This record gives sequence, structure tokens and C-alpha cells, in this order.
Amino acid sequence: MLLGDRVWLARLQGQPVPYQRLDLELYADFGELRAAQTDCDQALLDWIQGLQTDDLQRRIAFRSLSTG
Repeated sequence: MLLGDRVWLARLQGQPVPYQRLDLELYADFGELRAAQTDCDQALLDWIQGLQTDDLQRRIAFRSLSTG
């Protein structure tokens, strides 16, 4: 879930996607994973709260990680 959230957050922000594969284990420790997911959730909420009306009209383009 975290990896997908980070990929979509990067896409939404117009940033480079931070991963090339979707099968990575980002954290072996569950506590670290939970903290990282909490941080990512907050980043997504911050991005959403910063949206303006015009932002809702723009297209979001992305490249698939699996098919390029």
C-alpha cells in the first residue's frame, strides 16, 4: 500500500516516480512501515488540502511502471 501511495503522490505532484518496480519490500520492521505510511498519508492529505478549483480541471499524465 505504501509503495503505491508514494508512486501516486509523486505522479500527482509532478515528481519523478521513486521506484521502478512494485514488488519491493520497503520496510522489514512493521513499526517503521506504519510510521512511513502515516507520514505518506499526511503528505497525501496535505496535497489534497492544497488543491484549488483549477487543479481539479487538469489532466494527470503518467507512465506505467510495468509497461513503460
